[in-house]
Amino acid sequence: MISLKRYLDSPAESLLPVAVDGYRSALTAFAKGGAQVCPLAGPQFEQSLLNLKEQVSPSASPQSLAETSRRIEAELDQWTKTASDYLARTTTEVRDLVKSVAESVQSLGERDQRYAGQFTEISQKLTEVAALDNLQQMRQSLSESIRNVNASVERMVLDGQQSVASLKSQIDTYQARLAESERLAARDTLTGLENRLGIEHNIELLLARGQPFTVILIDLNGFKPVNDKYGHIAGDSILKQFAAELRPLFRPTDAVGRWGGDEFIVVAGCDPHEIAPLVDRIRQWVFGDYSIDTPSGPAKVPIGGAIGTAASQSGDTTQALIARADTAMYADKAARRA
Repeated sequence: MISLKRYLDSPAESLLPVAVDGYRSALTAFAKGGAQVCPLAGPQFEQSLLNLKEQVSPSASPQSLAETSRRIEAELDQWTKTASDYLARTTTEVRDLVKSVAESVQSLGERDQRYAGQFTEISQKLTEVAALDNLQQMRQSLSESIRNVNASVERMVLDGQQSVASLKSQIDTYQARLAESERLAARDTLTGLENRLGIEHNIELLLARGQPFTVILIDLNGFKPVNDKYGHIAGDSILKQFAAELRPLFRPTDAVGRWGGDEFIVVAGCDPHEIAPLVDRIRQWVFGDYSIDTPSGPAKVPIGGAIGTAASQSGDTTQALIARADTAMYADKAARRA
């Protein structure tokens, strides 16, 4: 309470940095929380808010702060719509699956009731046969009952085969839809590459299988000034172009993704001695000038970056492997500044 009173008694100008720090902390919390709630929109939403957070400072002008606030509100509105659509779509798919199973169970129940009635009728006829005195009539009635039993059994077998086939077809359909939902949830909506969720899943599978692989982490240099000078549409265009150039360098079995913001990642199933040529190809063929549209016409923007690699080791975890690649990337960044 004493500390709070001291802040309240302080001059307004001394309270501004505290308020700005609180605002920036809130944006960080929003960014990370939003990424966890909706993986589909998470990485892009998180990076956008973190970028906007950097524009909030005590030295910023009121006009700049107002514009930043407007852009933050727009990001939150867009995230809310994406998250709502994602949850609604997932809820619908699960509801359809439950409905399909319920209908199948109901169909089985109705079929059993139908055949129960038929067998009851046959049983009654057999009881009547036992009461007959005429042997010929008994034989005829018994033969008829046997034919009815055989016909009912054949229909049961046929219906059972058709029901099983129909249920299997429905299950296959919903498994395919769920697999497609999982695939979309693991995709970066901007670049079409795998997102953080998809990359982490790939790494965990390879670690569980004990297969050797290498992680390549790429951080683009000079990307933030592009957003600041030309706007986020131009920045998004560069990210999409960079992704389109990066993906073909690797095999279809390699996982290529956007780690977040202007960071990209590759999970390559190759030996450590094969990595150096791959890194050289990234520097030679993917780094370079990219074209963007600006109000004054097309412009060329040079895009380079720092690259860090880490080979998997026995007993590795996803976090430990990424941390080594991250350390190597920052070492490369520092070396290129020197």
